[in-house]
Amino acid sequence: MTERDVAVRRARVELARALVGPGASDREIAEAEKQLHRTLDPSPSPDLEGAADGQTAGGPARWEVLEELAGIARLRGHVQQEVDRLVQAVVAAPSDPATRMADRIVQLLESSGDGSLVEGLPNEVASQLWAAAHDDERPDAVVQLAARLALARGHVTAASEVSRQRDSVASAGTELHAVNVVAAVLDDLAEGDADAAETRLAEVRHLDREPSVMLAEALLRYARGELEEARRLAESWSGAGDVGTVAVIALLRQAAAEGDASAAFTAARTVATRIVRHDPASGEPVLLRAQVLLEAGVELELGRELLETAVSRLGKPYGLPWWRVQDRARRDDRYTYFRVEVAAALGETAEIPRLAGTYTASSLTTYAQDGRLRELWAGAVDDAQESVALLRDAASDYRRADDMSSAVRCLRAARERDPGPTSGLDLADALWGSSFGQAPAVSGEMLAEALALMGGLEGRHAPDTIGRACLVWGLLLARTDAVADAEQPVRASLRWRALPHLLLASMLDTDAPYTWAHLAWALTDADLRWPAAWSGRRALDQLPNDDWLIETCVVSETNWGGVLNDDAREWLRTVTSDVMAPGWAATVRGYDLLIRDRASEAAKLVPQMDFDAWWSREIRVLALALGRSLAAAGDALRDLVDEAEERDELLDAAWYSLLVDRARAHALAQRVNAAGDRKAGSELRLAAIEIVTSGGTAGADRYESSVRRSCRPFRLAQESVIMLPLLALAQQEEKSRAVLRTLTEVAAERARQVDLEPALTAEMDSLEAWCEDADLFELVRYLLRLADDDSSLGGELPAVPSLPGAATVAAAWESLLGARP
Repeated sequence: MTERDVAVRRARVELARALVGPGASDREIAEAEKQLHRTLDPSPSPDLEGAADGQTAGGPARWEVLEELAGIARLRGHVQQEVDRLVQAVVAAPSDPATRMADRIVQLLESSGDGSLVEGLPNEVASQLWAAAHDDERPDAVVQLAARLALARGHVTAASEVSRQRDSVASAGTELHAVNVVAAVLDDLAEGDADAAETRLAEVRHLDREPSVMLAEALLRYARGELEEARRLAESWSGAGDVGTVAVIALLRQAAAEGDASAAFTAARTVATRIVRHDPASGEPVLLRAQVLLEAGVELELGRELLETAVSRLGKPYGLPWWRVQDRARRDDRYTYFRVEVAAALGETAEIPRLAGTYTASSLTTYAQDGRLRELWAGAVDDAQESVALLRDAASDYRRADDMSSAVRCLRAARERDPGPTSGLDLADALWGSSFGQAPAVSGEMLAEALALMGGLEGRHAPDTIGRACLVWGLLLARTDAVADAEQPVRASLRWRALPHLLLASMLDTDAPYTWAHLAWALTDADLRWPAAWSGRRALDQLPNDDWLIETCVVSETNWGGVLNDDAREWLRTVTSDVMAPGWAATVRGYDLLIRDRASEAAKLVPQMDFDAWWSREIRVLALALGRSLAAAGDALRDLVDEAEERDELLDAAWYSLLVDRARAHALAQRVNAAGDRKAGSELRLAAIEIVTSGGTAGADRYESSVRRSCRPFRLAQESVIMLPLLALAQQEEKSRAVLRTLTEVAAERARQVDLEPALTAEMDSLEAWCEDADLFELVRYLLRLADDDSSLGGELPAVPSLPGAATVAAAWESLLGARP
């Protein structure tokens, strides 16, 4: 720099000082600020840099220019800008001016009273001060200011760390001296010596509003289990900084001792969120928020993400004062789970088994927490068998938490370590569970993988697992048909292939209510309604208050007998929406009322019947037509016909057309006859259509023959109370009405004659239900007779058809023979 350059810089500073003299105008102040900014070189070249004081060679010191800019900010009333400039000046100034300016900053901070000036300090400026405070060549004033600003933010730990560098900073009786005393107090608490901490804290209790002293008091109360008092002290502060953490950890410790901890967790989350907002760049508040989420067992993925962020900022948190005191005080399962998550986030694999070994999966924790801990534990042990056992337990926990993707992940890992049949069964079972709630294509992929896996295990199952293998085969086959049905309806006569597996699984383990229930649903899908009701009863007898089993019985009993008992009606009336969709319950209640000839009451439930399924729409239409009038149901009827025809359900479309459009019904019936395809119950519908479209008695004998052959109370009750009366109501010719009334009486008489609990094969014997595979038909028939304790049966199984899992069916039969007396 030339002498001329130095002179110019000095002249600018002198000009600025002259311009801001007493009575300076806004224009003069602006000009002074301009001259000072021109004096500051944002990118000085090496030859312009001076001594460690920040003195530019031959020119005014940088700190001097910054102090002048702070003065201009003061003239304008811009206190935040004044503090910012003064902090920058302190970083660059020698000892005496640094001390003077630091005192001015403290005065400004104290005058503001609310900490806003500290919060408003730009991160870049705060970082410069913090770096300077760790420089041994900088004066004590820099260290003191950094510590004071940390305290103003409530960061007692940071203030202690920086102030303890130099004994001269922490003079006796000052707040920084209190910080150093408190550091020793916290060491005592971390060692479990509350009495020593109490004695040492007495030295500084007169500074009871200093954040360091408040922190020590609150943690002392926490260590002694005085949690309400700890919270009161912490919350009397701003709720931020190190002091605020005590309120959070006290709430978490309280939650561990309460049966219903929801209120404590909510309060802890509120405080933790406030602390994060107060200091978003710090790792500690993020760590606290992660701890709240993880211990509460909510938003666990977010909790783990926050934990990763926290440890990336903090490293190991074990030296934090509140952490050390908390770690000594807590031994409950929630905290253990959280500590395992921390160890995993830090990559401390060896630490996980030590921590997890004390875990008991108590009622405090959720299944999701249990599963996560066991999964992490499995990845940290060397013994393969122990790891596989932990992974299976973790998968079981995840299934109970309804987290099937995590269950599948654990079971895949278990199968990698142990590729035997048992691990294959576990994985196939989990893939079946994961297929629910997915798009059909995704479900199909999962089921295909599971079926391929089961195919590879054929002939390898141990005798004691053959029943489970049968069950898994049956579940997978039934679910595969259900997924296909979502895209293209599968006729009931084609949904029999799961039945042999499920029948054998049920007979091999007669005390498994859920196996009987799965069998009941598969029998329902195969249109075997009495065996379905019989199986549903077996399930509910073993576990009377289970909602899913009650639902199973409600469906199967409705499909068989038509009406429900009082217990089922009460369940439908009171079942909550988290168990069953209200629209489903209302629709079933409405149908029960229709069968009991109380159509007007059923019509009142129509607004509640908002369940979106074909059968539900049918019941809504029937309730309106019988409970009010055909006109009231007219639009809904036409929509039903349109949808049935669009779905290629021509028989349904034809029958409902009889109520609103006879010509259309005739045309649709011709298409049904031309197709030559029949579904269960089609004979009754076709005969009724013929009676009406012929305008005479044609079809009556055909209808009566079908009615007299029927053994289903449901169908007979439906015909005599709903279908035939409604059809008669819609006709104009007296002859048709008379025929329909006569048939109504025949159906009612037949309903009084039927056995409500016939042989399990009654529907197969009357051909009301059938399967297009003759061998499969006979195999199911034989197994149903066996389940019904038919003593006339020999010990030879009919030919096993070519179906998936045939070898497992044969092995299960041999196992069943060996178990029977």
